[in-house]
Amino acid sequence: MTTHLETITQLSVDGQVKSKATRSFAIDASVSLENVSQNGSVISGDVVLKVDTGIGVIEARFPFSIDTGLSNPYDVELGELETPIGMIEVDAEFSFDIPHRSVCVAVTLADLLAIAKVCTTF
Repeated sequence: MTTHLETITQLSVDGQVKSKATRSFAIDASVSLENVSQNGSVISGDVVLKVDTGIGVIEARFPFSIDTGLSNPYDVELGELETPIGMIEVDAEFSFDIPHRSVCVAVTLADLLAIAKVCTTF
């Protein structure tokens, strides 16, 4: 999936825009789950996010731990990712199927940009 992230900063005086700066970059991102295991009702592991910004690759590893007794799906704020346009919040929605020993994660950047959904068995 390739898409764009963009930030716009503008200076307004008395309701009129006096200047505007736009920064954007195209991204190609992938998500994987690693080191997934279950201990009692808790599933833990790492969400690995790789973002190719066109000027380099950003790789971030976000450890997670979800309690299967709370809810399904389970929303988590994983952390922040430093990009060429600034810090961006990384969110995830985990879902799981205990009888089939599988867990899935859907990763979103800045609550706007769906990156990918990936599943694995443990």
